[in-house]
Amino acid sequence: MPRRVVELEVPVPDAVVLAQVDAGDAALPHQAGELLRVERGIGGVPARVHVHVHDRAAWGVGGHACRIGGARRTGLAHPPRIRTAAGGGQRRGQDAASGRVARILRPRRGRTATRGVLMRFGTHHLPLSPTPDDDLRVIGEQLEQIELADRLGFEHCWLTEHLLSGESGFGDPIPLAGAISQRTSQIRVGFAVLQMALTHPTRVFLQVNLLDNLLEGRLTLGIGRGSAFNEYEYVAFGARSDGQRERMFEAIELLERAWAGEAAPFSGEHFTVSIPDVRPRPVQRPHPPIVLSVLSDDTLSWAAARGYGVMMPRLPVARVRERLGFFRRAMEEHGLPEAAAERALDRSTLLRSIYIADSDAQAEEEVRDATFRLHDHLQRTRRGYNPADVDNRALAQQNASPVWSSPDSTPEEAVASLMSRGFILGSPETVRERIRELDEVGVRGLMITFNWGDLGHERVLRSMSRFAAEVMPAFARERVGSAAGD
Repeated sequence: MPRRVVELEVPVPDAVVLAQVDAGDAALPHQAGELLRVERGIGGVPARVHVHVHDRAAWGVGGHACRIGGARRTGLAHPPRIRTAAGGGQRRGQDAASGRVARILRPRRGRTATRGVLMRFGTHHLPLSPTPDDDLRVIGEQLEQIELADRLGFEHCWLTEHLLSGESGFGDPIPLAGAISQRTSQIRVGFAVLQMALTHPTRVFLQVNLLDNLLEGRLTLGIGRGSAFNEYEYVAFGARSDGQRERMFEAIELLERAWAGEAAPFSGEHFTVSIPDVRPRPVQRPHPPIVLSVLSDDTLSWAAARGYGVMMPRLPVARVRERLGFFRRAMEEHGLPEAAAERALDRSTLLRSIYIADSDAQAEEEVRDATFRLHDHLQRTRRGYNPADVDNRALAQQNASPVWSSPDSTPEEAVASLMSRGFILGSPETVRERIRELDEVGVRGLMITFNWGDLGHERVLRSMSRFAAEVMPAFARERVGSAAGD
């Protein structure tokens, strides 16, 4: 029979389930249809799922329930309306004309109603490349993992910037983001973070504007002063880490003025420039969302005054609660409007490493070697590459995980420390429980490292897929708020 292309608007968790079905997957019930693409919803906007439909009832279009790709998709809560491309209306049970594009819509809620949104989940990419011979493989695997994240319904992929040592196999996130723009259609691309100490803000301005066009408005600008531990990265650019926070603040001010179209010359302590126009203009106006890497009171307060989102490292739950409380109070003290404060909280995210297996013991066993491998690589490169005047012991005390970073810790002590405070490892039930603890202290976004220490490509893909199927749908909740990209 002729196939019909149908566009279903469904809740975001359903889209996550549907997104796991590849086109032509034999697991489709009764060969009901073939998935074409998923346009993921954000902040209460329904997701759109495009399918070739053979048997609409089997897809749950008429309120039925079915199993797709091993995960349950419930039927729509309300009788859907069917609209043909020409705008004609039909009720449930009526077919659109053969071969025409149809839409099946849930009744829309009012703009002031509460709405179901997911805790915002993103993937975080810091892939170890153990040797130069591994670089090509690691970069290719990253692209495949990000393509999967796009299909599974993750909101962001966050790209790190660590250079010269293989700590991040791709090193520079800017060209990688350009490649991702041509391979994905839904996922937002964020930087975690661009090291402002290693570039000029005018160059960032030009690159970000182009990338936002290539991504069609899917870019998030994550900014940090630069690495706290890899002094060799600064030295390679003729710089040192001292005073880089103030340089970062000035660079962001310059960027904001340029995006606002202020053609007057900018003159500061670190930069004196004149940017006459905004070309190309970014798709998101006046600029992509800015998220700042923070830990100290001063930087949190600075971000709060400007309504920026913040990203936090692997902090224990109690510390996360305290930092978010400080951030909220700082926004109130700076007089930030409530809507802007909510938007900043929605854009904020916390780092965790997550791995899912059938049991907690299996998960811990499967990541242990990779974690030792990562620790060994970081310690060797910092000892070998950092200048002699760098005190690695003192730097470790500034870290959110000082035992992990200290050169005096044994590998066993370091790995045990990080796995106990920065990792979520275990069965889907355990992972859901640990994320629920973060949800309860106000975390709205998680930035998840699925691949560390050259963990193994197939393991990473399997863990990501299980997370999307067995964890993400549990965190739909009712909340009035703004989307991360609003």
